[in-house]
Amino acid sequence: MGKYEISIDYFEKAHEYDNTDLDTIYEIAFTYEKIDRDDESITFYKMYLEEEPFSKEAWLEIGVIYFKKSEYKKALESYDFAITNDENYSDAYFNKGNTFAEMEKFDEAIKMYKHFLKLEKNENSVAYSYIGSCYKDMKDFKNAEKYYKISLKIEGDLEEALFGMAYIKFLKSKFLESLFYIKRIINFNKKDTRFYFFLGKIYIELKIFEEAFMSLKKTIKLDPYYVEAWLEYSNLFYENGQVFNAINVLKDALCFNIKNAEINYRISEYFFIVKNEEEAYKFFENAIALNFKKHINYSFKKKPYFKFLISKYKKSN
Repeated sequence: MGKYEISIDYFEKAHEYDNTDLDTIYEIAFTYEKIDRDDESITFYKMYLEEEPFSKEAWLEIGVIYFKKSEYKKALESYDFAITNDENYSDAYFNKGNTFAEMEKFDEAIKMYKHFLKLEKNENSVAYSYIGSCYKDMKDFKNAEKYYKISLKIEGDLEEALFGMAYIKFLKSKFLESLFYIKRIINFNKKDTRFYFFLGKIYIELKIFEEAFMSLKKTIKLDPYYVEAWLEYSNLFYENGQVFNAINVLKDALCFNIKNAEINYRISEYFFIVKNEEEAYKFFENAIALNFKKHINYSFKKKPYFKFLISKYKKSN
């Protein structure tokens, strides 16, 4: 039992003794929030607000919970109540920025982050990085790079900004620069599979295949359910003329991702390439049963027996 679970027992007993004590009500709301009992947390925050309607902190926390529940309209309303009580409440503007970003209203998100920075005297690396990410998602890479760089001047090891820079440099085919940024992240974060996967993709573009193999192998070792990494790893074998190794990799992948259609389609394709049609048909049949629509991505589906399997599946469903 964690510290919050222990705390909630104490606060609940205190509330039973005196159900009007506002400090206890707030602590119960906050503790429920920490242990993901969100609906109960909201109930107690609202109970607190009945007596303290101008508590910007309570309105902010309700907004945070609604954000976590993906109820973005309610989250924004809660943050607006917090701002009504204090128009200079920077945390509320920051959280509104996060909410607009999740809603893909990036212009609105940027406005909120910039207002937050104005209130915070322009010294928050995370907000600059988030602005950069909004511009990145808007495909305005010039401004994205600008804000990521400002962020990194304030905090040189900020993961979000470093990864943003790596991504932009990759899109611009500046692979050595992308490599520089991703290696900086991995220097202090050796557990996040996203970065090893991205590192592998960079090495593929640089045609440094031994390092690419190692990076992708590291990715699936850390997370054997990372389907995209398995597919990229197998494709690396395929592109290097090792089709049977590519097949074996994906068979290993199925041990962890047995219901993944893409893996079954890819195995079927490889077996078709090496002219083992019996195995190709078997995995193709598995694949269309898991996700019929994905078959359109594969050109070998036009071959007679594959067309028969597709027709058979349509009739039976």
